[in-house]
Amino acid sequence: MKPVYAIFMILFLLGTTACQDDARQKYGVFAEQKEQAKAPLKIEKNITEILDYYKGLDNFRGQTADNPPAYFWATMHLGFKHGDAKLQTELTQKKTRIQDIIQIFLSRKKAEELRIVNIETLQRELLRQINGLLQNGKLKAVIIQDLQVIY
Repeated sequence: MKPVYAIFMILFLLGTTACQDDARQKYGVFAEQKEQAKAPLKIEKNITEILDYYKGLDNFRGQTADNPPAYFWATMHLGFKHGDAKLQTELTQKKTRIQDIIQIFLSRKKAEELRIVNIETLQRELLRQINGLLQNGKLKAVIIQDLQVIY
């Protein structure tokens, strides 16, 4: 009875490992994340510019456009020229609309597009969309403080 049990356990473990390898390969988990962590960060020229940050946005939660969907959770801050009171007031007044833009933007993305290697692209796209809404100034940065995707 014990040899049969041992063979069953070996087959089970091999099957589990194969499924995990498929998931890693499909979603780029682990190995690619380690490689991404080793990649040098791109530092923008205006990083020394002092910005004020609008931190009044709620956390964003939702589903991706994948089938079946993955789930995302994100926290963001909006950077603007230091001391720009008009823009800060406008951000407060348009908070709901800005949150809607971000929520729809994230929900239309697939999990693959929400990976850490795409953060700069996501920031630029969001910056463009939100700045299209603003009239009293322009944002200088969209900071993605936290972005998690759960498969």
